[in-house]
Amino acid sequence: MMRLLLIAVTFLTLIDSGAGAKAGDLLAAVLPSSRSTIINRPTTVYATIINTSGHEADGCAITTSDTSVTLAYQPTNPTSNHPLGAANTPVTIATGASQSFILTLTSSIVQQAIDFPISFACTNTAPAPIVSGLDTLLLNVA
Repeated sequence: MMRLLLIAVTFLTLIDSGAGAKAGDLLAAVLPSSRSTIINRPTTVYATIINTSGHEADGCAITTSDTSVTLAYQPTNPTSNHPLGAANTPVTIATGASQSFILTLTSSIVQQAIDFPISFACTNTAPAPIVSGLDTLLLNVA
């Protein structure tokens, strides 16, 4: 159910913003859209990557440019959200398919309501466009 909601929200947001999906693109969404935590305490969110390209998306990984936060990702079963496979291992996403993930973030500094950047990219496709509030995370660390 959560996976379907993420997919629907992703498509509706991109259509409303005029940035419709193009061949070769990925789409992504994060839920919940905000989290509050404390320094050095892991916090989790869920994410979904959708492959809208005309081919398999290989080497799909999730990263951040924020060096003060450690980000780990692990694919999940979309029905149960139970983790699958090994953490931080890139995955292949079939044409027209999606993959759900659990993300674990640990910040080493105080951060007050930042729009935390998350990159969703595969080795053979354009990365997912960054849409604030859809595939970013409003992160507050005390």
